[in-house]
Amino acid sequence: MESKIRLKLIVLSLVALFPLSACQSSTPSSSDRALQSSQKETKLTADGNRMSSNEQHLPEVRLQAAKLYPLDEGPQDSSFAGFRNKLLKAAKDHDVAFLLSILHPQIINNSDGERGVKEFKDQWKLDQPDSRIWETLATVVSMGGSFRVNDGQNEFCAPYVTSQWPNVVSQLPKSADPLDYEVIIEKDVALRSDPNPNAPVVTSLSYDVVKVHSGGTVPLRSQTDDSTWLKITTLTGKEGYVLDRYIRSPTDYQACFERVGETWVMTELAARE
Repeated sequence: MESKIRLKLIVLSLVALFPLSACQSSTPSSSDRALQSSQKETKLTADGNRMSSNEQHLPEVRLQAAKLYPLDEGPQDSSFAGFRNKLLKAAKDHDVAFLLSILHPQIINNSDGERGVKEFKDQWKLDQPDSRIWETLATVVSMGGSFRVNDGQNEFCAPYVTSQWPNVVSQLPKSADPLDYEVIIEKDVALRSDPNPNAPVVTSLSYDVVKVHSGGTVPLRSQTDDSTWLKITTLTGKEGYVLDRYIRSPTDYQACFERVGETWVMTELAARE
């Protein structure tokens, strides 16, 4: 009799240690799975298609504005700074003799690498009073620039938009054509919704790198200003118009100078493509 009582006590102890719920399967039933599925958040793509689980975890890509601020390393070399002042005065005075005296014998005249003083004279028509050389030189040289080592020689290239452009290319969208992009060269330039000086301002741009639309030019239609409106898009997606005098292409004319002995010579004046 005592043995039967001890057996019952053992059985009751085992039941207390292992409740019935623990013996049930942990695998959810089909109804449980349906409930869990309905509780999950459904994510769709922009066109209404369901996103895969991998796509739901992809980070959102947002393009950031790229800037190219003015830079002038010219004053770092006093000999170049003095030379540049003389060149700017020559451009103002249309001093052909001074200009010819500073040309490198193998000066680069265009992106194809055409060289030589004769080619330079023919291209810029120095014998004509309305030659574009003077305005081009004054604009390029006064816009700052930077020093670099080229073939072992210390060289200064201007303007900064061109000399610093390689630092910008890496900031452009992937697969973008760098030739489509230009630089706002002033501070607080109004981006307008239409090619009209009275159109609403979309935003204000300062030294931004922007995409210029091919064929998006519109004349200003002013008797005192021959500027042109350019249609542009910022890297953050804002679209509108700015006047061309506030923007410059890195493929526009650049000038490079190299020190030879005690003086400096111009080794290049060419537009790049």
